[in-house]
Amino acid sequence: MNRRKFIRSFSFAGVAFLLAACIPTEIFISRRGRHGPPSHAPAHGHRKKNRHGIEMTYDSNLGIYIVVGYTGYYYYDGIYYRKQNNQWESSKDLKKDWKKSSKHGMPKGLKNK
Repeated sequence: MNRRKFIRSFSFAGVAFLLAACIPTEIFISRRGRHGPPSHAPAHGHRKKNRHGIEMTYDSNLGIYIVVGYTGYYYYDGIYYRKQNNQWESSKDLKKDWKKSSKHGMPKGLKNK
């Protein structure tokens, strides 16, 4: 009788193990410190909308997003950038609160632009 219980228990455990292996899993890889498109997206030209619904396309040469429909406007890490009268400006809002920026706080791709 003990042998039957052992075989039944072992069979049940084996079936449970096999069924558990069939559960789909998702692997998340952190990309901290990177501001480009996700790894599954094509790099250059990748389009996205930010939380404000503004459409952007990724420029892999500059390493930042270009704001679609706004010539000379860029987006990086939650901040918009533009060049006005040979001076870089930045803002958290595309339409207001623009402030002069120093090159020290600028994204690498824009420093030499």
